Amino acid sequence: MPSRLPVAARGRLGVIDAGLLMWIIALAVLTLAAGLLAYSRHTDVVAYRDGDPDDPRHSPANSLTTVLEYNARRKAENEELQRRIDAHIQTLRTLDYTLSGLGAYWANRPQGGEWLYGGDPDTAAWRGTQRTIAQRAQRLQAWSESKRRPEATRFDELDRVMRSFQNDQQRVLTEAADLQARFEADREALMLELDRFARERREVEARHNLDFSTLAIARLRLDAEIRELLDLRLEWFEECDAFAEVMRVDLENRFLIIGRGRADGVKPGVRFEVFTTVGGKYQVKGMVEVVELGDHIAKCRILEQVDPRRLAIHRGDQVGNPVFSPQRPKVFVLAGEFKRYNRSDLEQFINNLGGVVRSEVGPGVDFLVAGDRSEGVQDRAREFRLQAMHEDTLVRFLNPHFRPR
Repeated sequence: MPSRLPVAARGRLGVIDAGLLMWIIALAVLTLAAGLLAYSRHTDVVAYRDGDPDDPRHSPANSLTTVLEYNARRKAENEELQRRIDAHIQTLRTLDYTLSGLGAYWANRPQGGEWLYGGDPDTAAWRGTQRTIAQRAQRLQAWSESKRRPEATRFDELDRVMRSFQNDQQRVLTEAADLQARFEADREALMLELDRFARERREVEARHNLDFSTLAIARLRLDAEIRELLDLRLEWFEECDAFAEVMRVDLENRFLIIGRGRADGVKPGVRFEVFTTVGGKYQVKGMVEVVELGDHIAKCRILEQVDPRRLAIHRGDQVGNPVFSPQRPKVFVLAGEFKRYNRSDLEQFINNLGGVVRSEVGPGVDFLVAGDRSEGVQDRAREFRLQAMHEDTLVRFLNPHFRPR
């Protein structure tokens, strides 16, 4: 349906819609970019943490989870070894204290070292024993330190990587929250703009509708005045033209003879209205239908009589049909909505009687068949001085079962 808005209003709304569309596209692109960035960072973090069999750089064997599990096992082993070393050192210290109290010492003999007890004045052996214990304790401490240092270094590196990962994750979450906040703010602003545009559009349409209604009322008034000045009134069909004269009437057997036959184009099944003129007044007497043909006469059965007593059919009455015209086919225009038959059926009935149906009113048209909602076509029919008839009037002269032979 074409828009009824003025050109200026439609132009303004077009600019508004274009600007709004650009805002929506920019917001959608920004949201999509933020989502892709967050998804990409999340994918990299997950691959670094859990590994990716399809990516040589992030194999599951070198993943952060695998390394953490390995380090946890090594850390537990180191703690167990440290606990055992500490227990041994404590045991050595306890033995050293106990042996010192008992006066025992380690003596290096040619046949082998042994523990000696008593107050031997040779303290060199006792000092050697202490040195041996101290050396063993130092070696245990050195071994413990050598095992602890690489693991501690690796733990520090892992802690640094985890802190970096947590910082990156927090930054991504913060950026996503900022994007979401900006998106909500932009969406709220756009909704306010949409409400304002909708309000302005309703106001423009209300003004336009008011102007249109005012103009439509003024136009109807002017059209009425013009029709009144020009006396353009639509003429409705009331009287048939005489086609043939009634030659004989048999009311008892309900038939009559008319003075036209096969040579005049009459066909079986054609219906005629019987009428007469009294004092210049057209009077309908009934309807007849052709049943038999001669060259110049036709026998018709009487279908109906208006008033058999006061308006009985007599010899000399006339018959006519506005649709049937062998000399010049009548031209019809069908307009509006019909109740008894559809447009195609009515057109077929008219064609069966030799009439012609056109799509538009114009020169050469004889009748307008006006259905419901055909006021516009009726206005044009006034300009061409056409006769109009309703569907019931047309169907009265049609025989739905008639087919031309």
